[in-house]
Amino acid sequence: MAWMYAIRYLGAPNARRLVIQRNDSRFWSGSGWVDHHAQAFLYCSIRDAQDDHHALQQPLIKGKPSRQFSCTFTVSVIGDDIGEITPTDVRQYLAEVMHVGLDYEAVNADSPLAEVHVECHVKLPALQEAKRSK
Repeated sequence: MAWMYAIRYLGAPNARRLVIQRNDSRFWSGSGWVDHHAQAFLYCSIRDAQDDHHALQQPLIKGKPSRQFSCTFTVSVIGDDIGEITPTDVRQYLAEVMHVGLDYEAVNADSPLAEVHVECHVKLPALQEAKRSK
């Protein structure tokens, strides 16, 4: 079985924490894999969880062949007082709140992607305002 890891939320929205879960339903404790989320290491920020997720995944994929695909990622900022919002404001906001994740449990076992590692990256430094097309 190819190990896949996901970042999961736990708790109420005003006190939620994050854990790293492996595709065998075990959780990262900070030093090993445990059976119950109550024993898991709790992350306060998405950035910290992503850093450890990346560190866990790298040894499994290092040196393997890879291919890269790209697409347009559009961010719309909508509201009455948006005139002074800059691309830097949007980049900083997204860096703090955005969580790009993949639900590996939803992948059909017959999919050609079922047994490979897929990563999504958003290059926030490249974000710039575009002309709105309507």
